[in-house]
Amino acid sequence: MTPKKIELQNLRLDTRYEGLKKVSGSEFSKIKKFIDGAKNGENSKGTDISENTERKYIDALCMAYKHIKKKKLSELNKIDLTNLKQDLKKGKITSRFKQPYSLTSQREMELVLIKFLKFISPEKYGGFKSWFVVKVPKKSVEYLEEEEIMKLYNACKSNQERFLICVLFDAGCRAGEFLNIRFGDLQEP
Repeated sequence: MTPKKIELQNLRLDTRYEGLKKVSGSEFSKIKKFIDGAKNGENSKGTDISENTERKYIDALCMAYKHIKKKKLSELNKIDLTNLKQDLKKGKITSRFKQPYSLTSQREMELVLIKFLKFISPEKYGGFKSWFVVKVPKKSVEYLEEEEIMKLYNACKSNQERFLICVLFDAGCRAGEFLNIRFGDLQEP
């Protein structure tokens, strides 16, 4: 007898759709039509969404339904959306790990919700995207300054270590990428 497989993450779409159907009730057919359209590129600027993105759509809409409780999404007004946005920003709405969502996740969820609302009622929700969606600040990439590289180079004990530092610095690759370099990848100048 084979042991039962334990899922660490619920990646199955069918169980996610079942959960969404429970919380959305009569609006589920509209949601299904919206997601099916997105899978065919209709609601996503001509690009078909992947299964991973489909999961994000389902999760975002589930989050919205769980937060608004007994209302339908099609009945939301500006006040409801403002409260939803504020609760997301303040961390009152948490992930399944009981952690607040990151700004990127908040933005994705808000974009999905606004896309859906515009899908069901473009005249009512057309201008909401401009104020509803969270702006995500760009992250700056950490890197070593030239002085720090020189300190590393000078601290090397052998020519092999100096060679490694020089190649990593010159190529701009990570250590893992460096380990995958093959002789055939090299070109003499």
